[in-house]
Amino acid sequence: MNVRGHDAYDVITLVVAIAGLALGLASVVWQAAQWRPTGPRTQVEMLFGAMGPCGLLMAPEPKMLTQFFKRGFTSVVFVALVRNKGRTPIAIEKVCASLDDGVTFFETDTPRGTDPLPHKLEGLSSST
Repeated sequence: MNVRGHDAYDVITLVVAIAGLALGLASVVWQAAQWRPTGPRTQVEMLFGAMGPCGLLMAPEPKMLTQFFKRGFTSVVFVALVRNKGRTPIAIEKVCASLDDGVTFFETDTPRGTDPLPHKLEGLSSST
């Protein structure tokens, strides 16, 4: 070792150490980004709909249902749009909606145009 300063091996060692640190940090960030969506991540959105002789119509707001009734749709339905934002499949066994006063609505039959329950929802997909 050079007593007055650093020799070439010290500089090479420092460069390799800095590169190793940078690659290690990049690997940790990449692993964290890949781990987040690995499990099932379910998101449910409640929509309003109307059933008629030709099928099911859905709307994000109940005030739009009056337009459906003018077109021959007769029954009001609540529609649960289920999204699996993760990569692991999930099994949907039942769908119910609970109100603030404790009243709970359960599915009694599967309307046309929707997926029957129980239903397997693959990763990164959605179902109604």
